Amino acid sequence: MRQKRRDTENWYLGAYILNATYVAVSKCLAGNKSNAKYPEHPFSSENREDTETKALSDAEKFGMWVSVFNANRSTQD
Repeated sequence: MRQKRRDTENWYLGAYILNATYVAVSKCLAGNKSNAKYPEHPFSSENREDTETKALSDAEKFGMWVSVFNANRSTQD
């Protein structure tokens, strides 16, 4: 039981680090055009209706990549 709890805590820690990295890289590449935001509430929070997480489809991921790429490209011109 203790190991399962540690695994869950480490998974949450990894999710926070992944989000922080995503926000930082997105802000560096797209600047103010980026809409990336760090979560306002803990993932385990019961009251997170407005921050409900969902898995992104491949098309959504590609669309995000394209927007960051285009924003980065327009700042280099």
